[in-house]
Parts: sequence; C-alpha cells; structure tokens
Amino acid sequence: MTAMPGMLGDIVRESIRGQPDMELVATVANLESVPEALGSAAVDVLIVGTDAPRATAPFRALLQARPGLKILAVAADGRDLVLHELRPRAEPFGEVSPTDLLEAIRAAVGPLVG
Repeated sequence: MTAMPGMLGDIVRESIRGQPDMELVATVANLESVPEALGSAAVDVLIVGTDAPRATAPFRALLQARPGLKILAVAADGRDLVLHELRPRAEPFGEVSPTDLLEAIRAAVGPLVG
C-alpha cells in the first residue's frame, strides 16, 4: 500500500486487518519504492493512494514487471476506486470477410487518422 491521507489510510488498513484471507505486506511512501518493498513476495493486490486513480501510465511498469498483480487505485478523497490489471482479451468479430477484417484492425489500433 502506498501513502494515503491519514484517515483514508487508516480505513484501508483496518479493513484488511483481521481478514483471514488477506495480509498487509508493506506500506511505502510512493510508487517508486514498491518494487524494493515487495521484493519477491507473492503479492496479489497493491493498493495505491493517488490523485488520478483512472490514469494508467503510473502503473504500466509495475504491471509489466508483475503481470499477475492487480492494482487498486484509491482517490485521495476516497470517492473513486479503480482496478488496474494486465489481462488477455479475446473479442470475436464474426466471420472473416474484408469488412470484418477492417473493423477488427480499427478496433485493435483505435481510430485511424488520415
């Protein structure tokens, strides 16, 4: 868990404490300290206090280094909780036709700018 405002951090810690299937492994001040703090521990979920819980860029390197890790980003004001994870995705597009192929390419790369 990374640093959160006092009361929010207390709520998160107290929510986890006493749960038979959960253990708080470490508390760190910032994301840069996470890899060292976790070491080789088999951590399933990282809880992060952040002003931008929906931003993905801050978590990209951690998720790539630990593909099975789930990150719960908690807004500093406690009003937003977002799950970040790497996961495989399979999306069926139907039969293989020129139209379906083009739609699949556009869906994979996003809007094409001409």
